[in-house]
Amino acid sequence: MRRTEWLQETRIVNVHSFVDRMIGSFILSPGGEAMRRNTEDKTLYRNYVRKWKFLIHEYELVKRKRHPKFRFVSDFYRFHQTHRQTFLKYDHRFQQRGP
Repeated sequence: MRRTEWLQETRIVNVHSFVDRMIGSFILSPGGEAMRRNTEDKTLYRNYVRKWKFLIHEYELVKRKRHPKFRFVSDFYRFHQTHRQTFLKYDHRFQQRGP
């Protein structure tokens, strides 16, 4: 490797580390524009948990025959496009963990 190539590569690495430190929670994409670092973002997890809590609450209403829309659990599964086994797996985990 030539000295000029090594210096150029070293400058690029130094610039990236400097920019990364200056930007803080942003990183550079291959195109050079800044992107937010979202490795600690829990939005998808929160939305998923919120959805399943809602479904479990509705399921309990159907089981107690108090749901205004669903008369049978099979209607509930069909409407929410889920399988009985999948739903019962998450319901069982929720019951073990508690609200």
